[in-house]
Amino acid sequence: MRNRWLSRWIVGVASCLCAAAGYGCGEASSGSDDVVRIAGFGGDVTATYKDVWWEPLQERTGLAVREHAPADFTKLKTQVDAGNIIWDVTEIATTGQYLQAIEGGLVEQLDRELLQRELEAANAGDLKRDFIEGSVGTHGIWNTPYATILMFDKRKFPDSGPQPSSLDDLWNFERFPGKRCINSTAVYNLEIALRADGVPREELYPLDVERALRKLDELKPHVAKFWAVGSEPVQLVSDGECVMSTVWNGRPFARSVLEGVDYLGLAWENGIFETSWLAIPKGTPNRAAAYKALAQYMTPETGAGMANATGYPNGSKRLESLIEPEAKPFLATNVDNLATLTPQDASWWLENGPEAEETFAEWVGG
Repeated sequence: MRNRWLSRWIVGVASCLCAAAGYGCGEASSGSDDVVRIAGFGGDVTATYKDVWWEPLQERTGLAVREHAPADFTKLKTQVDAGNIIWDVTEIATTGQYLQAIEGGLVEQLDRELLQRELEAANAGDLKRDFIEGSVGTHGIWNTPYATILMFDKRKFPDSGPQPSSLDDLWNFERFPGKRCINSTAVYNLEIALRADGVPREELYPLDVERALRKLDELKPHVAKFWAVGSEPVQLVSDGECVMSTVWNGRPFARSVLEGVDYLGLAWENGIFETSWLAIPKGTPNRAAAYKALAQYMTPETGAGMANATGYPNGSKRLESLIEPEAKPFLATNVDNLATLTPQDASWWLENGPEAEETFAEWVGG
């Protein structure tokens, strides 16, 4: 869905809801008692936001949403530096960018007492009890938690026989023969390789890049393609170009749950967990409305609505009874899935990412 770090600021396709729907895209620079300005990445998710987040927010509080798209880290910095804040809430693409925003003083530190009051007003739960650990940070909340996992072709490895059960099975050429596809960047590939090489989860960082590349050397002759776009893995497996691929979990969710394809198998063991964030730009004049919007997003109903429509829930623990049964296996926050994942260390990537990516690019081309 959205998934890059330091040097790859994610800019979605600009999208505005039509005036007839009651939303706009203006560049208003002052707050309003009845409007909250939310910057997102646009695209298909906008319709889901409208249905499960914005309309319930307006019904409950009277706040109408004015959408701004695309959300952009550089534009956020420009607003804060100029003291002309045009967003009340913004999406931030990765944990790395979220940490940069904190370090740069671009986002508000959350007032947890105020947030708790708004959560109670929204019937969203208790901060200490009802949210996954880490999903409410010092300066923001999880937006779309996701994972890089393994997807395989059940036409090649049917339920009647052995099937891949871990990212480690990318290297299990004898039991699961056939071509593989992996991401074209170092991000996630280095972690996956080190876990497959026996590095314990708690000892994964700092990443040993050379060791990871030695492990990837074993895999390289079996790689059919290094994919670059999130939609590619599902298509590559569907077309038979590879029998398995790394993938972001929302992609097979869309193809399997929403489109009814029945041959995509998943393995979560040793996958890598990441998330985008929602935060309040520093100095917004519409602070009260921003907290109401965050609290609405944190409700079980909004989280389940997001999960059922996109495969990306929020951080609420109270979703279970609201999630469609067919969606549950595809969610990174599913209790069983989350237990097998390794959270990515965004701090390491911020410091070492450019060098690691350069080294990895040389390895791919070598």
